Amino acid sequence: ISGNNAMGYTTRKFNFEQDSEDLLCLWNEILKYPGSQRMVNMFTENSYGKSAAWLIFYDGVENPVGSVAVFPCRAILNGKQILLGVNCDMLILKKHRTLGPALMVLKALIKGCDEYGYQALLAMPNEKSQPVFKRVGYKKIGTAYRWSKVLKSKDKISAIIKWRFPRKAVASFVDLVLKFASIDPWIKFRYFNLWKNSIEKGVTIEQVLIPKNPAVENILKKSPEYLKWRYATGLCQGDPEIFALYCKEQLLGYVIYTLDDKEVIVQEFFLPGSDSGIHVLLSKFIKKMYGQKHSTISILHYGPERFEKMLKQHGFMKREGRDVFVNIFEPKNSDFFASLNNVSWFEGDLDL
Repeated sequence: ISGNNAMGYTTRKFNFEQDSEDLLCLWNEILKYPGSQRMVNMFTENSYGKSAAWLIFYDGVENPVGSVAVFPCRAILNGKQILLGVNCDMLILKKHRTLGPALMVLKALIKGCDEYGYQALLAMPNEKSQPVFKRVGYKKIGTAYRWSKVLKSKDKISAIIKWRFPRKAVASFVDLVLKFASIDPWIKFRYFNLWKNSIEKGVTIEQVLIPKNPAVENILKKSPEYLKWRYATGLCQGDPEIFALYCKEQLLGYVIYTLDDKEVIVQEFFLPGSDSGIHVLLSKFIKKMYGQKHSTISILHYGPERFEKMLKQHGFMKREGRDVFVNIFEPKNSDFFASLNNVSWFEGDLDL
């Protein structure tokens, strides 16, 4: 797929054998954490299909001046399985960051996605890129908000109180208040039977057995092969870890997370359908992070207000947001895709 305009730009689909070195040069100029191994892993087929990318070139410049990529994911909406493409790595060199090149490469991606069977494309562009996505048919469907829970306030209080002993006393008091201002201390008693019968098992990400028939109508579908591709091949910044909770040998839910110094960054949850299961999963995960002396838990979430209400109950505070957009290929399915708001999307679901 290629195209050109009067400005001298051309586009073409990324071919790993021919273009990997060129794309890596672009990554090295723009991405914070580029790497040849990331590229190999990104374009390795997972259980849901292959990631794909489109490049844009400018006359007289050998290497691409921009690119945009997409990776596959599966969701169950109203009980029906669908295939979605998730946009990632929308990159344009600074001197070429005008509307024309950005529109060209994004249009090339949309047209080229026909062969992949996607029913819609999902994107979380930054504020400057949003006009480009809107021009090619994407519509805002909601906002993914960052939620934070402070576990240890010492580091934050250090910026205010310089004296060691008063600082320690104030931090201890604040930590106690934060802990009892949430529902966490009471979960064990409120859901005693589930708390007692649920245990954490030490499993790797690829060993987690996801229920084939989830108990809810709207959910992101995950397979062990997909999770291995997403988190165990170096695509995720940091070293992903998993907290997996089981009840009577059945998976109750999991949390995949990475660590940035003392901050816990949640990449994704697999949530059970019941409120009790979600509360116990959150509570036991928070308890473990307390025990490991981490300072903060950070969760990016887009989806049901029901889950965000639970985050508030567990002491999480709402912070900044990023708008989420969708491009539906069949307009007649617009009402059907309204169910995307009923699916919980997390950091690892919305971007690579």
